[in-house]
Amino acid sequence: MSHYFPVYWKTSAGAECSGYMNSAGKLVADFPHMRVSVLNNERAFFADGSRWENGLLLWGVMDSRGHAITPPRFTSFKPFSEERAVASDEHNPTLSFKFGFLNEAGEWAVMPTLIGAYSFSAGAAYVQREPSSSLWHLIGKQGELLIDKLSSAEAH
Repeated sequence: MSHYFPVYWKTSAGAECSGYMNSAGKLVADFPHMRVSVLNNERAFFADGSRWENGLLLWGVMDSRGHAITPPRFTSFKPFSEERAVASDEHNPTLSFKFGFLNEAGEWAVMPTLIGAYSFSAGAAYVQREPSSSLWHLIGKQGELLIDKLSSAEAH
């Protein structure tokens, strides 16, 4: 299901639904009463609307069949890329998130200690560690430092 696109609609009764559509416009999976993210690496984030923390909707990780891998507990995320997803599980009202990287099992591959993070590309990701610094670092999939102290970073 990696080439499917998330779609959203409301039923005639007003219930919110989501699912995935293929490039021919055919609905291939629907998940009533849920929101889903982009599906990459056979993984996506979902929210069923039942879990909120400090006004933030909580998201979980699911597989391509809609089976939950983790319950909704993440407040912020980016879609999976190269078997990793940027996520935060902080529920603080100041919105000063700390980011880490999840593996496909929904476990932390890189603990959420980062101030900023881009998705993985070509086996590496740009991250920012210190809030008072504008420097970026390039890390590998286990969090190992590849290049230190870059003055700028761009997503690719």
